[in-house]
Amino acid sequence: MIMELSRLLVGLVVVLFHRPIAGWILRCEESLVHAMAAKGWHVPSFPSEKTVHDVYFCLGVFIVCFSIGRIYLAL
Repeated sequence: MIMELSRLLVGLVVVLFHRPIAGWILRCEESLVHAMAAKGWHVPSFPSEKTVHDVYFCLGVFIVCFSIGRIYLAL
């Protein structure tokens, strides 16, 4: 039961802080793309900021729904 509650808490944290998480991931990805381009490797460009915000918000909602379902089935 502790694991399910921890997973629920992680999902809620992702939902609440999806913008800072997405911004940090975008900065890391941007530096990685620039480093690869400097070595001559051509990689696709990174997605827009709005897309990344939506992806992390949906990921957090999925984790929360999954955790609530597991808690409900465990009771």
